[in-house]
Order: sequence, then C-alpha cells, then structure tokens
Amino acid sequence: MKLSIAEGLLLIAFDDTEGRLLADADKGIDNALIGALLMELGLLKKVSFKNNVITIHNNSLTDNKLLNLGIKVIEEYNNFDAIDFIESSSSGKLKNIKEETTSLLVERGILKKEVTKLLWLPISQRMDNANYTFEREIRDTIKSIVMNNMTPPPAFVILIVLLASLKILDDIFPKDEEHIDAVKYAKDILKFRYIDPNISETLEAIKNHILHL
Repeated sequence: MKLSIAEGLLLIAFDDTEGRLLADADKGIDNALIGALLMELGLLKKVSFKNNVITIHNNSLTDNKLLNLGIKVIEEYNNFDAIDFIESSSSGKLKNIKEETTSLLVERGILKKEVTKLLWLPISQRMDNANYTFEREIRDTIKSIVMNNMTPPPAFVILIVLLASLKILDDIFPKDEEHIDAVKYAKDILKFRYIDPNISETLEAIKNHILHL
C-alpha cells in the first residue's frame, strides 16, 4: 500500500496522544495538503510548473483517490498560478481536503475514529492511530535523511519542506539540537536539486505562502 504525500503529511500532523491535529498545524494544514497534491502530481508528470503556473499534461486517473480528486479540480484551474489555486480551492472544491484525507486513512485501516458518548449522546471525537507501521516508517525515513545523510527520495523532499512550513518538525525531532538541525536541513534542501527545478521553485512559493498565513 503506497500512501500519497498528503496522507503522510496528515499522519505526522496528528497528535497521537490527543487524537487531533497538532496545534501548530491547524492553521495551514489545508493549504499544505493541497500543496502536497499539487507537488505529487508534478512528480507523476500529470502537471508541470513554469513560473509557478500549473499546466496539465495528463489527466488520466491514478490508483489514489486523493490524487484523482486533485486532478479533477486542477482541470478547472489549468494555467492558474499555484498559490492562487491553493487559495481558491481551499475555500472551494477542496475545502474538505483534511476530511477527505482523514477518511482515506480510516478506509485504509491506518486511523480509527473514536467517539466518546455520555449515555447515547456523542460528546467528543478523536482519531487514534490503528496501524502505526506507516507513520513509523515515515518518521524513521525522515530521521535517516536529516541525521544520517540519506539521499532523500523526491516525495520526502516535498514532505519535509511542507512539515517545516507547518512548523511541526519538532514532533519528529523533540530534542533541541536535532530540531535545529532538522529546521536548517529543511531550509536548505531545495538547493540540492533533488527534484525538478520548476517543482522546487513552486514548492518554495507554497512553503512561504503557508509560513505567512
């Protein structure tokens, strides 16, 4: 089972203890998830970017519901600026992107919805990690990239930059020194051309957009 970048991002953004989003991630999570869809479609050569403008090249569907949703919405925004697309779709066709991503993770058996009831009335809801294997693998890979100089796969370049834009790398690197190293790594990673320069340029713009929300 291969998770999309957006699914991996949301897994890290959930507080496993509290069963809800990390506080720092709450404001920018929708923008980051949409950005993850855009960037992954770029890696798959479904779309391309030039001066941050999106151009569709292949609208055939994938085996991932989220990516297919992204393709369908992007078709309506062809030749649109990526940041304008994120802003427009986050309040429009993709306004439920967090819920869509959560539902897919529940469907996969990775997250589980827990509802607390008083008598028969639901009084609270939380998301529990029903299968931690996927999140552990993501965390271990990011640690190996940052701490052990592992060459990052393109998807992890995108993931690390988006996690940094949400300011939640400290959830993976709780020790101060390691967190400082991780933030610096995320800041510099796009200089090393691990991904296509046009994707990198747009990812940088998305990161800065989220940081300034």
